[in-house]
Amino acid sequence: MTICAMLSAFVIALSFRQVAKAAGKTEKWVLAIAIFIAGATVFADARFVLKYRALCSQLQEQIRQMSTPQN
Repeated sequence: MTICAMLSAFVIALSFRQVAKAAGKTEKWVLAIAIFIAGATVFADARFVLKYRALCSQLQEQIRQMSTPQN
């Protein structure tokens, strides 16, 4: 999911650069839609990370406890 967010940020950057070069309204609308979809992907990734961060941390802690030798 985070890889999708990184690629979305890249698409946003490229789209903003292309808006200045776009000749017609149709091209600008397509770029605007691409920016909107990429922004929604970045937002969804951020919400996913915030929602499941505690679960991932808990699993990581359990794995550490299992791998630590017990005396």
